[in-house]
Amino acid sequence: MKKIPSVFRFQFVLITFLLLWSGASALDPDESNFGGMHSLSKYQGSDYSPSSLKSDLDPFIGDYPQMDSLYKIGPGDLFQIFFDASSVEKQVTPEGNIVLNRIGIIHLEGLTLTEAKKIILDNLQASYKRTNCFVNLSKPKTMRIFVTGAVNEPGVHQVPGNFRVSDALKIAKGFSVMAQKGNVRIQAVDGSVQTINLSKFLKEGDLQSNPYLTQGSVIQIPFLDFKQSWATIVRDSGSFIIQLVPGETVRDVIFKSYSLSPSDPYTAILVSEKDGKDTLLSPSEAAIYEPRSEARIEALPSKQKIFVAGAISKPGFIPYHSDYKIIQYISEAGLLTSSKISRKIEVIHKDGRREKLSLQSVLSPGDAVYVGQNFEQKFLIYTPVILSFVSLTLALLSLNGL
Repeated sequence: MKKIPSVFRFQFVLITFLLLWSGASALDPDESNFGGMHSLSKYQGSDYSPSSLKSDLDPFIGDYPQMDSLYKIGPGDLFQIFFDASSVEKQVTPEGNIVLNRIGIIHLEGLTLTEAKKIILDNLQASYKRTNCFVNLSKPKTMRIFVTGAVNEPGVHQVPGNFRVSDALKIAKGFSVMAQKGNVRIQAVDGSVQTINLSKFLKEGDLQSNPYLTQGSVIQIPFLDFKQSWATIVRDSGSFIIQLVPGETVRDVIFKSYSLSPSDPYTAILVSEKDGKDTLLSPSEAAIYEPRSEARIEALPSKQKIFVAGAISKPGFIPYHSDYKIIQYISEAGLLTSSKISRKIEVIHKDGRREKLSLQSVLSPGDAVYVGQNFEQKFLIYTPVILSFVSLTLALLSLNGL
């Protein structure tokens, strides 16, 4: 048998190698520009589901299930396209496009992730006549945003493309104590402005009130406006000033303070209005009581103590004693005057129940006691106000007489 010259053997091997290489590189002949191919031979015969590939390829997974329909594609987004036994990565160019072999330019900027995936798959299936392919967003774009106003660390931040307003606030170290969270402004690079009520997201989980950000977004957190209604919230974790919105209840206001510090369970709420009126509320009553401007709202945490408030000299928590009766807790807190108090005292229990009990009743840990004002106490409180008004009236009359 005649031997094949070595030069022809070499050419045969080279041609075979090039044919195999070109077949494997059908999607992207220039791997140096687009990230190259990754063998998926060990997944052949499987369904190629993203979950089966996660441990090896770690595809990008959104922060919410709704991400595909809300996330907007932009320059820098990196797609991973799986095709038969291979994959290729394509990054969205500054013009908002990706380029695929045999297909050409596909414009994706501004589309949702759902729309972008569909367009890519439709083009692949039309050009290659195969259905064994799928697309993942393997890495979101990065973008520069600006956080200004009432935050602890305002400034410029480089963030991933799947950031929402709440994420931006987190890297800005959260709201400052003077922040107004119900009127957050987001300005896009085209000048359009969107105003959101972030409190609605914090309270109800409404994602429309916590949108995705875009390149160059400016997030402005307004400061409290003391010309408008406001209230002071007092909790174990601190004291906060909150802007009041018409129709808000005590529970709404307390919930707004949770974004400034972690929540803590409470048994009752003591509302002190500007005019000196105190009201002790159970959690259910807090859901309907609407505070007035400059009210002081104190959430009484659930403790193994008794809280005493109202017409007493030292309101606050008193250690629980199993043998103490209501009269003893009141005596320890001290009355404002020496006059008699009502025989029935208002008590809010740890479970939220409200009832009136006799002075000889025994309490349970976590109960709150409210001592109402009698005539003498009301006289002492309101007399200075009345006298001031009378003095001012007499002074004005004297000036008119001159």
